[in-house]
Amino acid sequence: MENGHGVARPQAWKKLIGIMGGIGSGKSTAARILSESGATVIDADQIGHEVLKREGIKDQLRVIWETDIWTSDGEVDRKRLGQIVFGDPSMMKKLTSIVHPPLLEEFQRQIDKTHGFVVVDAALLEEFGLSGDCDHLLFLDVSDETRLARCAKRGWDKEELQRREGFQTKLQDKRNKANIIIDNNGPVELLRRQLQDFWEQVSSPQE
Repeated sequence: MENGHGVARPQAWKKLIGIMGGIGSGKSTAARILSESGATVIDADQIGHEVLKREGIKDQLRVIWETDIWTSDGEVDRKRLGQIVFGDPSMMKKLTSIVHPPLLEEFQRQIDKTHGFVVVDAALLEEFGLSGDCDHLLFLDVSDETRLARCAKRGWDKEELQRREGFQTKLQDKRNKANIIIDNNGPVELLRRQLQDFWEQVSSPQE
């Protein structure tokens, strides 16, 4: 493998880049931009989608929710499921006990099979205990007003945003843990420039 500057590195070489931030801070956009530079992105949300399609997982969910969370074709209605669990911590606990173990197992499997720069795109990076494994931790610094405006496009109001973030590590704790702070209050071009600067720093040959 080459690091983008023509310097060969062994296949087993790996650096994990964790992206942290609040809901609506642009974590997936940042991951996509880094992928354009050559990083491999492992997306926890996508893995979660796949886990919810497993028949064994759906069987366990039917024990708790016989009819409430299912589409007409027998798949999990994630929007409806979210409405239920983010409004009831006991339901969230039941859901995570079923879904998180296989999700984390698949997440780790994908990390283990990759090499080079690997972007860990997981909203619950800290909660999953993955931040400590990362070589670089980026925090996307975005004002509450900007995040709320972005979340409004999802149909969420301020109360819904706060309710969902109540299940995550506090933003200041995430910010304190990061070693790179990225300002993502502006247009995507600003985010891209900062991430390109970061990429040049971490991918340059070390003395």
